[in-house]
Amino acid sequence: MANRIRDIHVVNHRLDPHETELRIHVEVDELTPMTQIKGRLMGPRNVYASTVEVAYPMREVDRGRAIVMRVVIPEPSWWEPKTPFLYEGPLELWQDGELCERSKISHGICNLQKGVDGWRLNGRAYVLRGKAVELQFDEAQARQWHDDEINTLLTGVDAHQSETDLWALADRFGFFVMDEGGFAFLAGPESQ
Repeated sequence: MANRIRDIHVVNHRLDPHETELRIHVEVDELTPMTQIKGRLMGPRNVYASTVEVAYPMREVDRGRAIVMRVVIPEPSWWEPKTPFLYEGPLELWQDGELCERSKISHGICNLQKGVDGWRLNGRAYVLRGKAVELQFDEAQARQWHDDEINTLLTGVDAHQSETDLWALADRFGFFVMDEGGFAFLAGPESQ
């Protein structure tokens, strides 16, 4: 049987500076008792700083419409535009003892909220500084925008429908994304 992954969604289940718990929801074409998800997250990784990476295993905690995996990260490094820490790793779909598909996931742990007094990122007041961009840009441009303290990329098209590397670059280099549909939050911190 050639089972396939339909969708992967990473959720901040419990945000705590001492121990954060992530849930990874994996929808597959056909879910049977012999369907397994294997994987791990490694990190933190940050393009602006050296880090010591640790591997965090995934454990299955639920099966319903999707297989739900749990990852616990003690003392996590949180994602912010100035310090875009990411946790990344492989996720594999196994069916009847055979590897069917391998995917890479990436997630930045953060909490962005809009309140009556403005935006709050990871519990602190936060000001969004945007720049209108085309969907095509490279790492050199991303580093320059980061140095210019830009933290939000504004696009005139639906970034979710784009086939570009916008999401991966935004996650790695520390940008929120706002597209024609409104505030799209983050890519890596959500998953890819």
